[in-house]
Amino acid sequence: MQFVEEYQKLVLAKPDSAICQPLKEAFLTLRQAVESVEGEISSDVETELDTPL
Repeated sequence: MQFVEEYQKLVLAKPDSAICQPLKEAFLTLRQAVESVEGEISSDVETELDTPL
């Protein structure tokens, strides 16, 4: 997620005219995918922690 956060800072630091709309949309899709995967990993870890040995 650190890569995505750093990339977001770069994208947001550029003037609007420097960033085309398709790139912004692709970035949003990337960010949503990363957050989804992180949520699934957290859920899997919690499930494993709750499972008795």
